[in-house]
Amino acid sequence: MLDRRMLGRLLCYGVCGIALAYCSVAPSYQQLPPDTALLRLSMTLDGARLKPCRRLSAEELARLPANMRHAESCPRERADVRVRLIVDGELMVDETLPPRGLARDGAATLYRRLPLAAGTHRIEASVADDARRNTSPQVVARTVSLRAGQVLTIDFDREVEGVLFR
Repeated sequence: MLDRRMLGRLLCYGVCGIALAYCSVAPSYQQLPPDTALLRLSMTLDGARLKPCRRLSAEELARLPANMRHAESCPRERADVRVRLIVDGELMVDETLPPRGLARDGAATLYRRLPLAAGTHRIEASVADDARRNTSPQVVARTVSLRAGQVLTIDFDREVEGVLFR
């Protein structure tokens, strides 16, 4: 026979189970609106060095402690990076990113989520590793067809030093 405590526990477990079952299906969550795809721009970029590396002379190497002797001296500070994204002729992202770190020697980072209507789009991404100079940026353009709910990531790969559409 069930005593009051046992009955109370069963009732509590039942109410919690029903609430859990309801919460797992009832609050409908939709990551993207219907007929919408997602363009994710995610980049980690090293800017160009502000000053070029230089070879050290024999006298300069001799003055350094043994553990600090390297054939070249390379200043750490890096330039700002410029990233642009154009979708169907419309400028969506145009940002100049500073390098991270106290010595301004780290990578610049960017992350943007851009919802797009499902369908065919012309996407052009450009990256310039030195925003100070008018160097020609690396530009990659693609025509892509996106389904509703699809996620397209635009990334920069250090290994191939190129903009990738994934």
